[in-house]
Amino acid sequence: MADEQTAAGTDNQTGLNAPRALTGRHRILCSAEKVDAGNVVECLEHARTVHVLNASDEDYLHRYFLGVQPVLGREKAVRPSINNKVVENRAYQMTKDRADALVGEPVTYSVRGTGGKDHADAVSSDETDDLSHKVQLLNDCCEAADKHSCDLELAQWLCECGVAYRIVLPTKDVSKGGDMPFAVACLDPRDTFVVYRNDVFREPLFAVTAVRDELTREAKYTVYTDCERFVVSGGRVIESGPNQLGIVPVIEYQANPERMGVFEAVLSLFDAINEIESNRVDGIAQFIQSLIVFENVDMEADDWEDMCAKGAILVSSTSDMAAKVYAISAQLDQNQSQTLVDSLYKTALSICGMPFNTGGSASTSDTGAAVAMRDGWSNSENRCKETEAMWKRSERRFLKAALSVLETAGNIGLSPIQVEIKFTRRNYEAIQSKAQVLTTMLGSGKVHPRLAFEHCGMFSDPESAYDMSAAYVEEQREIQAEQFATQQLANAAKAEEATTAEDGGSDSGNDKGGSEKAANGKGTRPPSTKRSQEGDSK
Repeated sequence: MADEQTAAGTDNQTGLNAPRALTGRHRILCSAEKVDAGNVVECLEHARTVHVLNASDEDYLHRYFLGVQPVLGREKAVRPSINNKVVENRAYQMTKDRADALVGEPVTYSVRGTGGKDHADAVSSDETDDLSHKVQLLNDCCEAADKHSCDLELAQWLCECGVAYRIVLPTKDVSKGGDMPFAVACLDPRDTFVVYRNDVFREPLFAVTAVRDELTREAKYTVYTDCERFVVSGGRVIESGPNQLGIVPVIEYQANPERMGVFEAVLSLFDAINEIESNRVDGIAQFIQSLIVFENVDMEADDWEDMCAKGAILVSSTSDMAAKVYAISAQLDQNQSQTLVDSLYKTALSICGMPFNTGGSASTSDTGAAVAMRDGWSNSENRCKETEAMWKRSERRFLKAALSVLETAGNIGLSPIQVEIKFTRRNYEAIQSKAQVLTTMLGSGKVHPRLAFEHCGMFSDPESAYDMSAAYVEEQREIQAEQFATQQLANAAKAEEATTAEDGGSDSGNDKGGSEKAANGKGTRPPSTKRSQEGDSK
């Protein structure tokens, strides 16, 4: 945008004229009760007067982050030929570290507590499962819209400028029941702003994003209200239409209440570090290219060139006048310079709430929580929590817009109050302790398993982990029940075979006994022949 670049006061060489004292982005307010086709141009022009100042600071911070810093425009009065310009881009390092700490892992959603109801009217298990399914559908839609990459870009702008902007709009698939009912994008804060109502609640009144034509460089401003959309160019409305979402689709995120970037408060310290490092390199160059003093020596131009080419010179001295050739070599104390740089850098990290390991304290034997409380890690965690709280306030507005699209697409029946926003930072640290917490909560019998998965901090997506685990447990239960039934049938078959074998053995034993009785003259065996002869003789 041409007017914003003019306000920034940049030049073509470095993009920076002089260091600035920045104090955060101004919130843009409007006293109009409603923005419509009759006053949208007037409200837009009034808001742009504030946005131009914000865009100038945002452009300065973005270029500073990229390495275009004031030291590149330094001038040297003494020996200007030796003028090294060194940029130690600590702003880039600090921005990347904080952005990765915030959203290095995806921001996910889970069922919030009792689903928005009072504890006396807590939801049942079936209702909780239904809510879990709906929240998982929301996570799937965000994954389809590639929201995580948008979050990474958003967090980087947030750490650079203190504010960032996201837009959410329905896609063409919303009426067809597609996999991606809405689309999200991160907008350039230099071309985007949100205007709030001038009251105590400061609710969004309208939002503006600009697109400039590549050929004519003419800007077109798209203005979104909660019910209408306008396209303004050349001071007039050229297009208008309804906003089906029912809310302003551009959401503003802010890093802190001051709306300042991560490194914004320590720009002067970074400039001082760059100046010191540049002077250190100059000192080395000047030591190597020291000035040569010729005392009582006649030196012509040809002699100088010959000396530079051969690296030696022949001088003559007399008893009354000694000839001397020596170099002026005042060397910079590098140890003291490094001590000063370390002090400035450590101060900058402390002010910004970043962890530091200068001074050799990182080689101690402390572990676990002791390390977290030492070397600024605790302060860094507190700053991340502050940004998380500010992020969640804007994320609620995003959920309201996204769920409005899902309600139109499939009547999902989910409200933002039923959704818990989960930041999964450091979920792999102290993994053994978290696993013990999970097993203890699951084994107590007094904590719902969903709460155990949610609060153990072990999973980046506790809803998905709970659903997978519940399905696995049910599957294992069915397998065990099937194995138990199979074993019962096998045992019954073996028992029946044993009973049949016993009955068959008893019958064969009875037949064998009768035969033996007959063979021994008992039962049906005929009488003895001797006994019959004795009866006849009588």
